Amino acid sequence: MADLDYRQPNEYMKETIKVKPVNKRKLLRRSVITAAMALLFGLIACVTFLVLEPVISNWLYPEEPPAVVTFPEDEEEMAPEEMLAENIQESSSEIGTEPLVDGNLSHLDWSDYRDMSVSLGKYVEIMSRSMVTVTSVTYNVNLFQDIQTNQNQSSGAVITENGEELLILANYEQIKDAEQIMVTFHNYLETEAVLRQYDSATNLAILAVNLKALSEETVEGLSFLSLGNSARENLAGTPVVAIGNPMGTGESLGYGFITNTGTPLKLIDRNYRLLLTDIQGSPTGSGVLLDLEGKVIGIITNQHKIPHMENMVTAIGITEIKDVIEKMSNGKKVPYMGIGGVDIPRESQQNLGLPEGMYVTDIAMNSPAMNAGVSQGDVIVRINANAVRDVEDFNEVLMNLSPGMKIEMAVRRQSQGEYKIKTFEIVLGEAN
Repeated sequence: MADLDYRQPNEYMKETIKVKPVNKRKLLRRSVITAAMALLFGLIACVTFLVLEPVISNWLYPEEPPAVVTFPEDEEEMAPEEMLAENIQESSSEIGTEPLVDGNLSHLDWSDYRDMSVSLGKYVEIMSRSMVTVTSVTYNVNLFQDIQTNQNQSSGAVITENGEELLILANYEQIKDAEQIMVTFHNYLETEAVLRQYDSATNLAILAVNLKALSEETVEGLSFLSLGNSARENLAGTPVVAIGNPMGTGESLGYGFITNTGTPLKLIDRNYRLLLTDIQGSPTGSGVLLDLEGKVIGIITNQHKIPHMENMVTAIGITEIKDVIEKMSNGKKVPYMGIGGVDIPRESQQNLGLPEGMYVTDIAMNSPAMNAGVSQGDVIVRINANAVRDVEDFNEVLMNLSPGMKIEMAVRRQSQGEYKIKTFEIVLGEAN
């Protein structure tokens, strides 16, 4: 037993544990993969949220679309001066009754003129609450890298609202290059506006102001201007008030009369009527013409002036542009065909054998009408299923169409001594 290995009872086996070395490359790779996966899942979550959030919000909190803006049609109404004339005639026809007006104003004294002036002042004060100052702001950097701010002011008319925004009729020429548009109300509240739509032919634009950006006091103090009728008979001689910026300075005004309503303004795709006044203003003025019933009968224009009357306030009749304003107020674009035309008088139809319709006098270069083959001298008689008897019919039908629509237009073209029907397919463009 001597050669047996004998161990003492307190002896035991010892073992040393060595730590496994760290593979830094493998650890780095796993960290990169984990971070990439986290970023990927984060991006997927963000995209999913952005896509689904509007859908879920609209489902939980459905928003109503803006209300459709419409303006009432012109009605045959008796002007105040016609009512006065009728009352005079009725009164003078009674036995023993003297006429209310004897042809002169000698029976009026200074208090009558004072009362009239006070009444006009109150009238203008009330109507001015519907006018705003539109400030066009542009920025540029000078040689010293300093930012310079340029401002240009004109007037605007509050015409309606659609439940979400306040809509303002403004001068497009004054704001077309603006980088920011600010609107100042009658109580001097200033807020930012956005350009919703414009029409370069009439130089009109629709600005929108979020109703939530206006104070309750401002909203309660506002009133909308009503669009009147500039096509009624005997409009010449009607007393009018020019408010807005007719004198080229803010919040200016002028009193006067309509002196002429028979001056046509012939433009491509539409004909308008110019209203001439005896109010002396600025060639850069803007604003509206109001009758004494508080209705807009014209939009002051500085683009279309009569020779030798450059300093007189001139306006486009509201009746001819009411459909354009309505279309722009609903965010719709004005269609463009590229045709200028005139009515064919009855005498010419009878004596010269011309057909009834709109006589084409001008074709705009590269316009949809030119590309389709329409020529000067054609007489437009039909657009789709709508008969065209004159320029008014043409304008009305065109305003009911939209850019991008394909239409069929029938014309009568002279050939071998007679007018023969010819049809064209035209794809309408945008007026702007």
